[in-house]
Amino acid sequence: MLLTQNLAYEQVLMYTNELLSEKSKEMMHTQYNKKYPDGGYIDLYGYGILIDPYYNHGHKLLTHNGGFIGTMTTFDRYPKDNIFVVVLSNNESESHIISYGLAGMLFNKEVEMPYKHISVLIESKLLEKYVGKYDNIEILLSNEKLYLNNLETELVAESKIKFFRQNNNDRTFDR
Repeated sequence: MLLTQNLAYEQVLMYTNELLSEKSKEMMHTQYNKKYPDGGYIDLYGYGILIDPYYNHGHKLLTHNGGFIGTMTTFDRYPKDNIFVVVLSNNESESHIISYGLAGMLFNKEVEMPYKHISVLIESKLLEKYVGKYDNIEILLSNEKLYLNNLETELVAESKIKFFRQNNNDRTFDR
């Protein structure tokens, strides 16, 4: 029932002028800031929504996500495609990653299905090849382990070319 009500609300909110005027929706969909002060990732927020983040599959995307103690939610609207993807999670799954995969399927993109990561040992000399700065990301090596940006975020090998974050295995890195 809640999902049906939310979808009906989204239809009224975004496709009519019953709750928001065209001018208000235009303001909502306008990007007001472009980068974090430290020069980090692009931050494309309008009023209450993220506009065309890098994971938009090449389609216009208006999105909002969030969570609180054990829950995560994502509302992704692809207005030009008339697609609205909603993910509600009560197990702390990264809802925006699930939504990205679902949208990818709708857009006939290749999608990597979730799987259980299994760590493997690789030679220390091979790890040295990954150390360096890559735009805003830095890969560090300490005590024969790779780290992402600091010595708190360990990267664990699952092959010679693919790694996952020890503290969040929904994030993988490969060359």
